[in-house]
Amino acid sequence: MSKKKHLVLDADVHEILKQRKELTGSSIKEIGNSVLRTFIESVFLGDIVGRILVEKGKVSEDEYSHALKQASAELRQFQANVGVPVEMTRKGTLIAGS
Repeated sequence: MSKKKHLVLDADVHEILKQRKELTGSSIKEIGNSVLRTFIESVFLGDIVGRILVEKGKVSEDEYSHALKQASAELRQFQANVGVPVEMTRKGTLIAGS
C-alpha cells in the first residue's frame, strides 16, 4: 500500500487559497484542485492548438515557440500582480475596489 502524497505550497500561495476559502466557503483542497486542473488543461490545450497550427502551416515551429514563450512571460507577470480582489472586514462584510 502506498502512502498518500501531499502537495507542499509556498506561503503566499497558501495565503491566497486561505483567503479564497474564506470568501467562497470551499475547502482549500477543492480550490487548489480546481486551479491545478485548470492549469493542466490550459497547458494541454496550448500544446494541441500549437501542434494543429504548425501541422496546417499557419505558423512555423519557431514562431509558435516564440509566441508560447512570450505568452508564458506575460502570464507570469499577470500572476505576480494578482491578489484577492475582495476583502472581508472584521464584521464579515465584503469590500471591493478602493
